[in-house]
Amino acid sequence: MIRIVDAENRKSASLSNEQKAVFQLLGIVVADQSAELIRLLKKYGVAISSNATNLQIINAVVNAIEVGDKNFNQELAEIFEEQVIPDDYDSFNANELFEHEVANYDNFTTTFKRLASQLKKIKNWLKGNKKAKTQAKGEAMKSSMEFQEQKDQSSKKEKEKLKKNKVIKIAAATTIVAAVIGLMIWKVNKGKTSQIKLT
Repeated sequence: MIRIVDAENRKSASLSNEQKAVFQLLGIVVADQSAELIRLLKKYGVAISSNATNLQIINAVVNAIEVGDKNFNQELAEIFEEQVIPDDYDSFNANELFEHEVANYDNFTTTFKRLASQLKKIKNWLKGNKKAKTQAKGEAMKSSMEFQEQKDQSSKKEKEKLKKNKVIKIAAATTIVAAVIGLMIWKVNKGKTSQIKLT
């Protein structure tokens, strides 16, 4: 008896740590630089609205990675490389991007080249693998939402800090004004007291 297994089932359907890290990074870039990704997608002929949602951008980028245009993937790797990850953001571990490959690269190989290499491997993994695409999009969306939430919290904390500083400045200014007025009243009263003693 011959058993037939379709190609999709032969490919690994679960994300490796490296692949997961790439899609987490995609989510962060979507949350932080969506306009840059939209510009890149449009440059390569992907029809996408300028005010696309994060999910639409993620879907378009994952599909474009699967298509495998070398130039697209290289420009995407450049955007990934330039992404700044705040020190207090602990949901992303950049070391996982190249977990199994570090030994294959010398110290002079740029992060960009390593990312481009990862995207090429991911292209082959995504090709015709619906489960893989679903997982990739899910990982990117989860990361995008987490990063956006942290950005919003940081922004809220910054606003609260500014508001608190403003209240402190107003209180300090009020105290100074009250002290000056008190000093003026004291001088005026002292002058009146002196005049009364003289007469």
